[in-house]
Amino acid sequence: MRHRVWLAAVLAVGGLAFLAWRIGGTGRGRSLTARAPDSARVVHRSSPGSYDLVPARETLEAAVGDAAAAVAQKLQALRTSGQEVPAAEQFLEEFREVLRVYWVGSKDDYVGFLRARGLQVPPDLMGPEAPELWETSVSAVRWAPLSSDIQIRARVRQGRTLPDPEPAAEDRREMRVRGPGQVDAARETNDTYEVVLPGLVRTLEGESVDSRWAVWFVYDPSRERWLLGEMRFYDLPAGAPVAAPPIP
Repeated sequence: MRHRVWLAAVLAVGGLAFLAWRIGGTGRGRSLTARAPDSARVVHRSSPGSYDLVPARETLEAAVGDAAAAVAQKLQALRTSGQEVPAAEQFLEEFREVLRVYWVGSKDDYVGFLRARGLQVPPDLMGPEAPELWETSVSAVRWAPLSSDIQIRARVRQGRTLPDPEPAAEDRREMRVRGPGQVDAARETNDTYEVVLPGLVRTLEGESVDSRWAVWFVYDPSRERWLLGEMRFYDLPAGAPVAAPPIP
């Protein structure tokens, strides 16, 4: 039986709950100041890949641009094969913005990201502890080395959930992160695609483990655009405590 874990970063009335989950069992969140990109101890728990997208403070935009270029190539390949992603240019732009915010962006970048899309800004992101909360919540993917060997997969078409392409395995763990449902109405009747990025995910214990970071996009016709709807982490080792990024 495949082991799956559901986890939501919930926008409650009282604010944003930044949560951590120990895959395979519950775990308590803990305060953590984001470490420098090169300070994590790398622990390869699966076959290590070639991580050619490595952000540095001097080359942030170049790294984001390289990742977006890899997605653009995949979108073109899908179009050529007759599996075109609708509104592909806007899909690419939304991917670029999501990557910029979660991979290398600040709390203020995230607030601006939400406001530009007419989405609710959680009260906790406006308080004095907001910068530290933000850094903790995105610590899994912050400055993470990624691979340009990216996949784009349809997961929902016109509200119909497609078969899960992830093979079942006893030794694999999957973490799912959803928000409070601001895009759920669109998800029920429209398309959802995921972009899967192999990379080194950082645990709350400061280790970096081989994983795949999946970013799900839902098409919202009321806004005439793709929106971030969910994130998943595939191939996480059991027992690895990973922070849940906030999802609108």
